[in-house]
Formats: sequence, structure tokens, C-alpha cells
Amino acid sequence: MRQLFFIPNGQQFPQVFGATFHFWRSDEGDSVGVVHMDGNCDAEQLIERMESLGIEWLPNHHGNEKITPHHAQKLAKLGVVEGDTTFAAMVKIHAVAGFSPLKPRRF
Repeated sequence: MRQLFFIPNGQQFPQVFGATFHFWRSDEGDSVGVVHMDGNCDAEQLIERMESLGIEWLPNHHGNEKITPHHAQKLAKLGVVEGDTTFAAMVKIHAVAGFSPLKPRRF
């Protein structure tokens, strides 16, 4: 199963075969989401559908690519700073959300 992290914008999530969406919202209304893609999900189709709805997705959490300053600013209230990778940002948000101190899945 693959994961893609994103910043919800209030739009209804697209219906794409093999994709399951989840999101978390803080008491202040800041939110972040993850879509789990099974082996039948077409990731390119999913990204195209999300982009057409204005839903912003974050870089692959396996790599070292930094999130954009724009995304860091949107997630700043959740502890994210410029220079964070998606993985580092999600670890911070995971802790702020009050979940147990386990790291997000790394696949």
C-alpha cells in the first residue's frame, strides 16, 4: 500500500478506485490528510483528480525533497517549518495530534 499526504481544502475527495482518504483536523481547523493507495490505484490519475479540485499534495515521504515554503506556511501551526521533508512534517503533526509516539508508516 502506498501513501500520499495532502492538505485538504474543503473539497469532497475524488472517487478513485483503490484510494482511501483520511484526514485529521486540529481544534483550530488546520488539517492534513493521507490517501492510502492499494495495488489497483492509478497514482497519476489520483494526483490529476486531486489537482483538478485544488487539493495540494506533498512530495513523496520516502525521499529527501523538502516541502515548499507555501506548504510549510500552511502547516506552521502544526509545528512544520521550512526545510522539513514530508516525513519530518508528518512525524511532527503525528505528535501534535496526540497520537501515540509511533512514527507514520514508512511505505
